[in-house]
Amino acid sequence: TFAGTGAGQFAGTGLAAFAGQGQTDFTGQGAGVFAGVGEASFDGTGSTNFLTLPQGGVIGGFDGTGSASFDGTGVTAVAGTGVANFAGTGLGFVNGIGQGT
Repeated sequence: TFAGTGAGQFAGTGLAAFAGQGQTDFTGQGAGVFAGVGEASFDGTGSTNFLTLPQGGVIGGFDGTGSASFDGTGVTAVAGTGVANFAGTGLGFVNGIGQGT
């Protein structure tokens, strides 16, 4: 668990989540969801769903192989095999088999 201002990374199989203001990225195979005000992107094979809110917010989800990222204020959670990164001010949580830095 990470709380405060800084950066963290988790590589392996499990669950990673971040809530706060900053940037999160996931590269690998799995599924995830993100919600908040900011910018979201997805590159890879699979499916992705986005809903743009009138005030500029984004709610979305992805399922497949590739990369997903969310920049802004909100929540990101991913489950699968790969690498999850987060940087900013907020709360980060990882649970699984792998390596965290």
